[in-house]
Parts: sequence; C-alpha cells; structure tokens
Amino acid sequence: MNTIVAGTDGQRGRGAASLAQVIASASGVRLLLVGVQDEFPLPIESYGGERAALEHALRGVRDELAPDALDRVVVDVSPAHALRHVAETERADLVVVGSRHHGHVERLTAGDGAMQVLHGAPCAVAIAPDHLPPCRALKRIGVGIDDSPESAVALAMAIELARAGGAQVELLAVASEVYSGSANIVPGASYADVYPLILEARTQMAQTALERAIEVCGELRASGEARRGDPPAELAALGARCDLLVLGSRRWGPMRRLALGSTSEHVIRLATCPVLVPPRHATTEHGGALSAAVAGVVI
Repeated sequence: MNTIVAGTDGQRGRGAASLAQVIASASGVRLLLVGVQDEFPLPIESYGGERAALEHALRGVRDELAPDALDRVVVDVSPAHALRHVAETERADLVVVGSRHHGHVERLTAGDGAMQVLHGAPCAVAIAPDHLPPCRALKRIGVGIDDSPESAVALAMAIELARAGGAQVELLAVASEVYSGSANIVPGASYADVYPLILEARTQMAQTALERAIEVCGELRASGEARRGDPPAELAALGARCDLLVLGSRRWGPMRRLALGSTSEHVIRLATCPVLVPPRHATTEHGGALSAAVAGVVI
C-alpha cells in the first residue's frame, strides 16, 4: 500500500479513522483524513463558519485517533463522491468509511454513503461501523474463501495486513445450502435426487479452496474451517470474533452477481465488525504492495 484515505466529520467516521490509523501505522503508509463540506451550504453566510468547525473537528479526530495522519477538507455535493474522487486523485490503495448500522439491528441501505463508496471507489474499501470502540490493533483477521479469483485477491490483502501487524488469520469456506436451480434439472430428476449431489460437490469445493488458502498463508498463524450453511450469516458470525473481515470483490458480472456477488453486501449489512472488500482488479494502476502480493497468489 502507498496511501489510505479515511472519511470523517468528527462525529461519524471515528471508527474509520482509528482503523485506518492501525493499518497505515502497521504498513508504514501515508494516511489522509478527509472531511467533506456541502458544496452549497445554506445559508451562504455560514460557509466560513461551517468550514472552520469541520477543520477543527477533523484536527480533533487526527490528534486523538490518527496522530500520524494528514487532514484535508474538501467541498463536494456528497461525501461519497468526494471520497471516491480523492481516492482517484491520490491513487489510494484503500478507502475507509464509517457507517451507522449496528449489524443485526440496523441495516445499511443502497443509499447509505458507505455503500455508495463501496460501489464506486477505484480501490479497496473498508467499512467500519460507527458504534464500535476505536480500533487499537488487528489481532485476528477473518477471510471468506471460495474458489474464485476475487477470493484470491481478498486473501492476498489479508495476508499483507497480517504480516504487517502480526495478526492471526482465520479462514472460512462456506458451502451454500441454498438450492437455486430448478426442481427438475433433467427429465425425471427430482429435487431430492439432485440436491444431495450438488451440496456434496459444493462441500468438496469449499474444502479444496480452504486447503489451498491455508497453503498460501505459509508461515502465518492461520486456521480455517469449511462448513455448510448460509454464506452471509456464517461469514458475519466469523466477523463477530475478528477485528477485521476481508471478503471478495463487489465487482461481479451480471450473471455471477446473482449467485455470489451479493454475498459481500449481505455480510456488510449483517457484520458487527469492520469489513474490507478489495476491488476485483487489484493489480491495476493503483499499484502498491497489494498488487505485488496479489500477483503471486493463485488458489
């Protein structure tokens, strides 16, 4: 990594600032705290006062939670658009944003700023619920594993973070018990005949993906499990005992999104811990150590 961008206004985004500080400090990279002022504040006379208040709040968060960070106030029509733009211009490797949800009680919606950043950012995005206490260290990092290239990207980033901070990695591969096909795949085949075969194949794929992922972890302290169940619920449960949960990309094609791509969004809505989602094409122009790590991972 080269640069991390974290969004905060002094109240929202405190968890984002502390998580970003932990990652930046462990990785030895630049951290930029960004506060966003509305482009057209009303009344117009309050513009200077609002900016001064935001700058003061931003410095307060920096001094308390991210003493090594730079800080910047930008003016934009929306915080999500501003953070995406800063990430692009700064060639950031990671954007960290806050969210108001409390896991099982409150859900993120498509209009939530965190989700807007997730869908539009050119780099990895981490979402840290605002209600969590400040992050002081990453001791346990959870990773959702399957046999996709996106899972390899997530694993590579988790390995990079674990090595930087000395964290333990906990892997989970879930064979979905949800049967999404037709009750009669071929003439004469019944649901009862086909489902056990599909579930067994999924279980074997999950076990194979897990074994390969553990091999990739090498000398790291890594453990893992392959199980059957509902992937979002099982991954959210993993996150409950981790400091950070890393999942595969949100950038799926139309067909794969129906089967797999919504999993990361569902987990984010359920999880009670910060969730990091790398972009699908993590070896693009943003570069950094992440690109080098991903280039050497094949599972």
